[in-house]
Amino acid sequence: MPTTTARRVGRETTRVLLLAGVFACIALRPVRADSTILRANDIIHPDSGVYSPSGRVVLWYQGSGMVSLFVNDESVWHTQGAPNADGGLAIMQTDGNFVAYDSSRAPYWDSGTWGHDGAYLAVQDDGYIVIYSPEGTPLWSAPEPPPSPPLDPPAVGDSGSMRPQNAFRPAAIGDAVGLGPVAPRVLATQVAPRSAAIDAFRERLRGDVAADNVGGITAAVVAGDKVIWVEGFGWADRDRRIAAGADTIYRIGSITKTFTAVVLSQLVDRKTIALDDPVEKYFPEVRRFTGARPGAKPITFRQLASHTAGLIREPALAGAASGPIAEWESKVLASIPATSFDALPGERYAYSNIGYGVLGLALSRAARTPFMKLVADGIFTPLGMTRSTFILTRRLWPGLSVGYANSGARIDAELPAREHLGRGYKVPNGGVYSTVGDLARFIGALDGAGKTVTSAAMRREMLTKQTPEADDAGYGLGLQFLSSPGAATLAGHSGGVAGYTAHIQFDPQSAIGVILLRNYESGRTNLVGAASQLLRALVAESAK
Repeated sequence: MPTTTARRVGRETTRVLLLAGVFACIALRPVRADSTILRANDIIHPDSGVYSPSGRVVLWYQGSGMVSLFVNDESVWHTQGAPNADGGLAIMQTDGNFVAYDSSRAPYWDSGTWGHDGAYLAVQDDGYIVIYSPEGTPLWSAPEPPPSPPLDPPAVGDSGSMRPQNAFRPAAIGDAVGLGPVAPRVLATQVAPRSAAIDAFRERLRGDVAADNVGGITAAVVAGDKVIWVEGFGWADRDRRIAAGADTIYRIGSITKTFTAVVLSQLVDRKTIALDDPVEKYFPEVRRFTGARPGAKPITFRQLASHTAGLIREPALAGAASGPIAEWESKVLASIPATSFDALPGERYAYSNIGYGVLGLALSRAARTPFMKLVADGIFTPLGMTRSTFILTRRLWPGLSVGYANSGARIDAELPAREHLGRGYKVPNGGVYSTVGDLARFIGALDGAGKTVTSAAMRREMLTKQTPEADDAGYGLGLQFLSSPGAATLAGHSGGVAGYTAHIQFDPQSAIGVILLRNYESGRTNLVGAASQLLRALVAESAK
């Protein structure tokens, strides 16, 4: 480290801004002569790190742009960030404090943060960012940033002088960033209003993920059009020690069906189709389904979207759910003659994955537009879901969590990795990758509290029970309903593919929602039950 920098680090007193409702100044102990300084310019390549001579402290710079600090092989602190609309960036620590950078990557505001073991990050008056030990010894200082791609979050050590800026307003306790079309993708930089329900849930997830010892979970709560809490637990990549965070990308499995139902709603809004149109009008190949009951009417878009078309769950075709994503349409076509009716259309609810595969291709035929383009142009782009996709790009690959198939005797990362190449016909029913932040925007579009992409009439239709069963649960258009005696009915969807499980759930009345994304298949946390318990507690808190 340059001598001038060492002198700056060694000031008797360092002013640190702490986000605790007010800004406070704290005094640091003098720097010891034997202090270990880990320099930012030692971090040269993505996924590389530097160690203190004792081996106790590790600073790790990952290819995703996140920086993690390990003490005695335990993760005590890490960053996660995202660009602001003006090109600036915000970096958040896991405890909710954050650093603001302007478009030139110079830090101009920092809250300071305490690590789990008492170590903390601070920005001094001179602009240098330093990680201190619990005893006040500087463990790391960053006079220069490590190289990173233009849109990646910077490492903690980006340099620059502290100066006021109007482009970024530090959030006070309880503030949150709106999810409107011009809002930055900085959903991670929020501190939740004090909530006993969230506090208890946080400790529950922390304990569950640690006990599972497989991968990680990222959780978020959205209220209205604002994210009020987001946090990662465990590992996005257990082997490379990459922590799960707010921007971690997961597969969301069958939550994709809700996206397909939104595309359906959009085509109804445009009068391209009608909900009760026979699908064969646009996609005559569906006449090749087998086992139709005598006198049965043709299946409709409404029936496919509500799982009431009477079709079996999966086609009786070997290899239907494997193969490159580019061939998904041909897999649907090959699956149709291998798909039979199990009931009369409209007679009862019967969950059908192939039914949603057919629905996606039928919508594409009706719109004369590729299905994935319909989703991207109609949902991802207008909602600002910049980390959601069907096909991972070079920009998004570094943020992807490693999936772990752990339902058997061993933890298997190979099958989930292979399935990134494609899952046969399973695109409209299970192909989306996303993050909690992007899904928060999506929930806002579904309940109408955020930017919307469908008419109010079609949102009501999606949230209307379409299944004939008598109970209060059931299925709408792309949405599952969860009922409880004496409580409001909640809406949402679950998803699971090899190595990944996911769940979103929201209360349409209060517009509060919960998002849980996990990069392993089974564990102590029942995602549906946990989300429902938290959501009902939050709705009760909001009513006080």
